[in-house]
Order: sequence, then C-alpha cells, then structure tokens
Amino acid sequence: MIPIAAAVFGLGLIGFGLSRSFWLSMFMVLIAGMGMLQGMAVSNTVIQTIVSEDKRGRVMSYYTLAFLGMAPFGSLLAGTMAHKIGAPWTVAVNGFTFCWPRHWFATGCQPCGARSGSSTRSWAFCRGGRDFAVSGAPFPG
Repeated sequence: MIPIAAAVFGLGLIGFGLSRSFWLSMFMVLIAGMGMLQGMAVSNTVIQTIVSEDKRGRVMSYYTLAFLGMAPFGSLLAGTMAHKIGAPWTVAVNGFTFCWPRHWFATGCQPCGARSGSSTRSWAFCRGGRDFAVSGAPFPG
C-alpha cells in the first residue's frame, strides 16, 4: 500500500507541476492529497504495528520529530529550486523525486522467510541487512 500511495502522490505532483489548466491543476492537487494522506496513514499504522507497546510512544515521538522537523529544510530546498528553475518545474521534479524511491521500496521489501524458505509465523522486512520482524503476522504464501 505504501508504494501505491507514493506513486499516487508523486504522479499527482508531477501532473500539478506540468498542468496549465486551472481545473486540471485542482484535480491533480486532489489526487496528490489523497496519495499523501494514504501514505501517512499507512506508514503510521505500520510503525505502530511493528513497535512493541512499551516503546511505541518513544518511536512515535521520533517519527513526528522527523516528519515535522524536516519540513523547514524541505521548504528551504524547494524555495531555492523554485528560484533557480521556477515553481512548476520544482513541483514536477519533487514529484519525480518522490516516485523514484517508491520503486525501490516496492522491489526491495520482501519477507525474509521467503529468502530462506522458512514458514515462520512472524515475517520481517529486510532493509540493508537488518530484519524488522512483525510478530504474530501470518507469513504470506
């Protein structure tokens, strides 16, 4: 669900950045907003699901800090880009930049048990040599 939401958000931004029609721009902002909300809801749910209850508050505070704390830096970068290449192209480039990691996430995340052939009841997401287990989740397949 996260890769789909990222693709919808990124494609909505690209469409908005390249659009010259008011009504098409409004529709693209609607699509981008739906993708962004879906991505935020799903990522929040995944984080709260994989973290144990005694650490959930701490992890969510770091998640909120990272999510809200990086916004000023992104705004600074977007403003600098808009000054150099223009606002429409900045939005389109940011949409593409958002779509690119979506492909990596969609192809790089697979259950670790699928690699080793085990049929364990808990499955894990593999990221850079680390395994993040989701205990109690049924193993797919």
